Amino acid sequence: MLFRNLGMLVGAAFVLAACTPPARTLVTVAEPGQLAAETKTEVKSDRKATEPKNVILTREDITDRAYKAIADIKVVVRRLFLPDPDPTQAEADLMLKTTAAALGADAVVLVRYGSLGITLTTWGTLESQGRAVYFTE
Repeated sequence: MLFRNLGMLVGAAFVLAACTPPARTLVTVAEPGQLAAETKTEVKSDRKATEPKNVILTREDITDRAYKAIADIKVVVRRLFLPDPDPTQAEADLMLKTTAAALGADAVVLVRYGSLGITLTTWGTLESQGRAVYFTE
């Protein structure tokens, strides 16, 4: 009887796990220059969190203000199911800003975007990455 109840419990856990929808957005944070590395160290920032709306996002480098790098950030926005909306650059930008703000960044520089297209598990993905920095001046 015990094994039967245990089996039912395990079966129910598998069913619930299968019903949990996967995340639409995946975020990876790594030490500057380590985003492509196989093993990533956890990034910790001693800076106070900032407001996402105040984080500057730019495809270029900022050359008129001195800054220090905190972390490299990669965001992947996925279209999981056919009726889902296509991933947008605005969604990726929001996640970049939110993640950078949590690290205490003032800006995300060298932002790049790329489409990964349809994969085995998604109907389309949009990838963006950049470097979270804070101004030293």
